[in-house]
Amino acid sequence: MPAPRLVVAGLILTFGRPDATELNLTVALTEPQAVSLQWGPHTRTSSAASLHTFGGLPTPRASDPARGVEYVLKAGDQVIARRIPAMRGYGPLRLGLVGDGGPGAGPRRAIIQRLRSADVDAVVAVGDPFGWSSAESGPADPGRRLDAMPLTTRRPVIVAGARAGGVPPVDDPVRARWGLPPHVHHLRLGSTLVWVLDPGLGFNAGGAQARFVRAVIDAHPQARWRVVVVPQGPMSSGPSGPRRWAGTMRSLVDATAIDVVLSGQDRLYERLVQDRTTYVVSGASGGAFDRRRWVTDETRALVGAPHWVRLTLDEKTGTVEAFGIEGAVLDRAEVPEPTTAAPGPVPWGAVFGAFGLLAAGFIAVAVDLLRPKRGPG
Repeated sequence: MPAPRLVVAGLILTFGRPDATELNLTVALTEPQAVSLQWGPHTRTSSAASLHTFGGLPTPRASDPARGVEYVLKAGDQVIARRIPAMRGYGPLRLGLVGDGGPGAGPRRAIIQRLRSADVDAVVAVGDPFGWSSAESGPADPGRRLDAMPLTTRRPVIVAGARAGGVPPVDDPVRARWGLPPHVHHLRLGSTLVWVLDPGLGFNAGGAQARFVRAVIDAHPQARWRVVVVPQGPMSSGPSGPRRWAGTMRSLVDATAIDVVLSGQDRLYERLVQDRTTYVVSGASGGAFDRRRWVTDETRALVGAPHWVRLTLDEKTGTVEAFGIEGAVLDRAEVPEPTTAAPGPVPWGAVFGAFGLLAAGFIAVAVDLLRPKRGPG
C-alpha cells in the first residue's frame, strides 16, 4: 500500500483572544486541498485552498475532565493526530523562548525536541523562526513563511514581529482602540500580562503603544507579572548593540513596571539587568552565532551556543533558565519580585461576574495603597 502523499507544509497553534480562552489552528498546504478538523467534539471543514485557518477553538482547561483535547486534521490522504494538554488554571506560568534557526537543521531540531519535552504552557517565537520544516510535516514552502516546528502542533505560539505569514492576529479590542497594527497585541495568562510590541512604532510616552500598555494595566490591576515581547531588543552585546530607541523603551519599561523583556535577532543568548527589569536576548537555536561586539554594564550572562530559554513565573518568584542541546543549564537566575499588587492567583481566561469584578477592584485598590510602587528609574 503506497504511503500517503504529504501535503501539509506548516501547522501552527496561536492564541485567538487576549484572555486565552480560544485558539487558532493555521494550516499551510503544498497544493490546494479541502481540510477537515475534528477538535474534541467539534468538527470543522473548509473548501480547497492552500492556506486554512480554523478559529474559535476552545482552549482545553485543567478543570475539564479530559484535561486536554484530541484533534485530528485530514488534508488529502494525510492525517495528523495530536493531543493538546490542558492549560493550567493556577500555578506557575512557563513560557518557552526560541529564536532564529539559522544554518544547521540538526542543532535546531535537537533544541526543539528539548523544548517540546519541557512542559511549557506556550512558546514565544522571536527573531525570525519561520520557514524551518520538520520531517513529520513534509516540505516547507518559504513563500508562506509559516512555522512548521513539531512543537507548535501541540503548544500555542506567541509570535513577535510583523513577519508572521498567514498566522491570524489575536482579536485584541484594546489594540484596535489605539489603531495599532494586528501583530501588536496583549495576552492575559494567569496572573501575567504579556504584550507583543513593535519597536518600529516607537515607545514615546504619548504614542499609541505606550497608551496601549497603560490601558491594559489599568484594566487589569490584579495582574502580578508584566512581560514585553519584541522581535529586537533595546540592547545587546551582539552586532545590534544599543538601539537608537533604547532610551524611550527604557522609559516606558520603568514607568509601567515591566518585569521581563524577551527579544531575539542577535544570534546569541544574553541576560541583562537594568534596574529591576530583566532583558533576555535569545536569537540562536541553530548553528550560527554572532560574536560579541559591544560591552555593556547590564550584561549578566552571555553564551554563544544553540539554546532555548524557559521563563517561569509564579505568585512570588520568577526564574530565567537557558538550556543547551544536551540539556545542560547554561544560565539560571531569579527575576526580581514585582512590586505590583497581587491579590491572589487569577485563573487563565476566567470570566467574572459583575460582583466579582467589583470585589477584585476593591481588593486591588486596598493592596495598592499598602504596597510601594516602582516608579521611573
